[in-house]
Amino acid sequence: MWEKFKALTTTAKWMIVIIIVALIAIATRWRYICEEAGEAFRNRFEMTVPTSQPASQSSDSAAIDKR
Repeated sequence: MWEKFKALTTTAKWMIVIIIVALIAIATRWRYICEEAGEAFRNRFEMTVPTSQPASQSSDSAAIDKR
């Protein structure tokens, strides 16, 4: 295995090192990452009912009602 690693180009070696470091960073902060990602997706896909119509829609519906 060490021979295969030594045979790689410098760029490939650095890519492997960066991937390993990124995986370690993710593993150590996994709880925080899960909480933040969950909150981000929850806010993104939360279904809310608008409290009022935008002005352009309300004037259009009023014009239609007058006909």
